[in-house]
Amino acid sequence: MVLDLPMFDQKSVVECWGIISYEIDEIQFQIPVPTIQLSVVKTIDSSYVKFLAENEKAAILVLKSTSTVEKIVKIQFSGDSRNDEGNANCSELFCFLTDKIFTRVRGNVYLGQEHGSLMYCLIEIQTIKADEANIRIFARSVSQLNIMLCLLQDKFPNVLVVEETDDCVEAAMAFIRELEMIRDKKSIREIQEAKVITDLLIP
Repeated sequence: MVLDLPMFDQKSVVECWGIISYEIDEIQFQIPVPTIQLSVVKTIDSSYVKFLAENEKAAILVLKSTSTVEKIVKIQFSGDSRNDEGNANCSELFCFLTDKIFTRVRGNVYLGQEHGSLMYCLIEIQTIKADEANIRIFARSVSQLNIMLCLLQDKFPNVLVVEETDDCVEAAMAFIRELEMIRDKKSIREIQEAKVITDLLIP
């Protein structure tokens, strides 16, 4: 759900609330939307866009689902910076991300939060070893993806875009997981989360 900025024609602070209605297996459910308060001050300092603090997992899922392009990238580290444990390379990658205004938001997920060409670009570190790392880039546009790839190529000696996995296989696995949840009579919340993922993969 996306809301435009209010008019602020009567007061400098406005509140929004509501109810989300949805259906699972022909059963109707409703969830109240917590009251959201927005002030003119928050629109000036951009704090209204910092929405990850309250529900990081849900916000990351939203960013992934609304990204227009995603790629898996393999990064080869230079031999000069390696050590026995690969710690130097880990630090090199993390420093690169933070230098490019990325912030660690959850586990191995980094987000471009500052205004600019990388805003809301999501980087997920899938694997990291002494000599290489695999990351998945979730970009808002092809231009944003290409900017990120150029920055990676300038920093690391060998950057390779990995072939994408079959979307049909990923969608089928998600659907099977949803059916298994229903079969095992999991909680409504777990079934709902699985259904959301299935709906994202199967339009």
